[in-house]
Amino acid sequence: MSHSEEFDISKKAASGDIEAMCSLALLLEIGLERPRDLKQAAYWWFQAAELGSELAKEKIEKMLADGVLKLEDLTNFKKNPIDSGNIASSTEKELSHIGIKILLAEDEDDFREIIRINLEEQGYRVIEAFDGEMALQTLIANPDISIIISDLKMPKLNGMQFIKTLRRMQIAEHAAIIVITAHARPELIELGRKYNVKHWLVKPFSADILLEAVEKLAQRKRHVA
Repeated sequence: MSHSEEFDISKKAASGDIEAMCSLALLLEIGLERPRDLKQAAYWWFQAAELGSELAKEKIEKMLADGVLKLEDLTNFKKNPIDSGNIASSTEKELSHIGIKILLAEDEDDFREIIRINLEEQGYRVIEAFDGEMALQTLIANPDISIIISDLKMPKLNGMQFIKTLRRMQIAEHAAIIVITAHARPELIELGRKYNVKHWLVKPFSADILLEAVEKLAQRKRHVA
């Protein structure tokens, strides 16, 4: 399914098309080309069921039986319908990120997970690495990675050694680099410029700041493509 076809399904679902509602619910339920979201899937199954879809009714019954949904969820769906304009806008944004693959190199498990979740919620595809050596191997195996987010302090190869190596070996030459670190010494920033680091984010930083930096790079990648 192309990006435009998937976005068209979302618009049709928002306008009340039962078949589109079921299709969108299924896409959200299985996480096909977008982050899996059972709550939104349930919402669209519920809307289709309300309009008479037998398949949707069966899906809702199963979700209730499996404990994925509660009766109060269905009540909330009736009282607080999701704004169709917001759904379309959100879907369009997610679809625009499909195909943008990000390498996230960070050795702190909890911090890496938080970043991954935030990125995937925006529709990005994220591949994780927990040290510089693994990050390098991942890039070799995934030449289509568009953006690299790398911590500086990592085992085996630290962030700057990793960046130097990939530039010297001419790996992922077109991938944009964001460095995240607890320290921002001027000499490191200057060295980062030498290796074409696009953004330098100092911990702690908000998710919004990272997402804004990633979005700017993603927009450039889409325009180039």
